[in-house]
Amino acid sequence: EGLPWSQVWDRLQAWHNSDATEDHELFACMIHVLLDEYRFIAEYPANLSESSGKLIGAVVQERMLQGLPLFIALDYIRKALESQPTGNLDARADKLFIFGHTAINVCKSRLHEFPLYCNSLVEIPHLRQIDPELVSICESAAENIDTEELDEQGQMASVQRPNIFPAIQTHELDMSQPE
Repeated sequence: EGLPWSQVWDRLQAWHNSDATEDHELFACMIHVLLDEYRFIAEYPANLSESSGKLIGAVVQERMLQGLPLFIALDYIRKALESQPTGNLDARADKLFIFGHTAINVCKSRLHEFPLYCNSLVEIPHLRQIDPELVSICESAAENIDTEELDEQGQMASVQRPNIFPAIQTHELDMSQPE
């Protein structure tokens, strides 16, 4: 089973807030593992998908991630939310959606900081039916997009995405695999 969510969270906070270099390295390693584990979320039991979503959402909410790790975490949350749940908690899509929905609800008070991201969430068709309040929050945030700050790809031109964790690569999940 592993450690309860609250104990893992307490350790992450302690490592993040520590003055010791070793603790910061432990924190970075744990974040690397959490992000790398995304590719296995669909194989987890639903309760572990939810716990992983709580952790990712909490590190985003508490501003423990910046740069590339933050970008990757938000991207994984969005990708998970794009998985349309079937109502079967053993289904891959449901476990992904549970992860994404849990994570986004933990960090939703920060969504106004990411108007382009919110705009992409609003475009997920089933999200409006499942969580209209979340979509409303995203629509409000998306109204704050300043088109003068966008580059030719529609991304924020001023956003720098440093390669803090060069070993982390984002993963696309193969949803064609049988349940």
